[in-house]
Amino acid sequence: MEYGFRVRSRTYIEPESLKMVILLTKTQIKTLGCKNLAPKFSRSLLFGLRVGIAYSYSVPNQTLISAEIRLPPSPAYRQLRAMVERLQALKDMHQQEANRLEAHHASGETTVLPNVRSHIAWLDKQIAKLQGEINDHIDGHPELKQDADLIASIPGIGEATVAKVLAYAGDVRRFANARALAAFIGICPRQRQSGSSVKGRTMISRTGHADLRRALYMPGLVALRHNPILQVFGARMKANGRAPKAVVGAAMRKLAHLIYGVVKSGNRLMRISL
Repeated sequence: MEYGFRVRSRTYIEPESLKMVILLTKTQIKTLGCKNLAPKFSRSLLFGLRVGIAYSYSVPNQTLISAEIRLPPSPAYRQLRAMVERLQALKDMHQQEANRLEAHHASGETTVLPNVRSHIAWLDKQIAKLQGEINDHIDGHPELKQDADLIASIPGIGEATVAKVLAYAGDVRRFANARALAAFIGICPRQRQSGSSVKGRTMISRTGHADLRRALYMPGLVALRHNPILQVFGARMKANGRAPKAVVGAAMRKLAHLIYGVVKSGNRLMRISL
């Protein structure tokens, strides 16, 4: 399928370039960078546009929208994501079987213990095999290998987290800035405030990618201990009276900014000592 703009379900607009500017007035739509578009449409036709709107602002009687085509990730990223999701599924099954093994021991029911143990042993082999395939897949694709080496230069982030970042976030260069990456993950601060009566605690938004957010939780804890940059950052937040979970959330956001910074710049993070 060609990638472009779709208005309602019958009219298809094929863009000439990846970016186009659409000028809306009350009665017509004028476009730049697109040939196959009739000069006049009702504004209601925009309800069918299947495109991510980068920004929008209003001026008298018109709105200027900059829209950007979002192409699907390359096969290398899609294959990596499939393997990472399968690996997580195997780890979840392994934990379930470990819980069953413990429950059978506690209850004294030993009839199915051999079957559970054999399944756990099989899962161990499959997890190790798939982990090796993921590493080989990253090493076999230069674009993945380069980004993996850059992300791994950040203290607190290991190879498992690197694979998940590449699988779930894709090429982080597609984000406009580090804040956009943090918003995609769902680790931006969200204030709970309404007027002068409601003043709740500031929390992370949790409106982004749950799996990637979960993948950065343990690295955030580790980075607060072993990453010199986040050690100072965490100590300052604790001195300001921040809650422990708030400090971890802020560390996760810092890691997202560092990930974007090293990949965007192409430079590994310099190791510093305090």
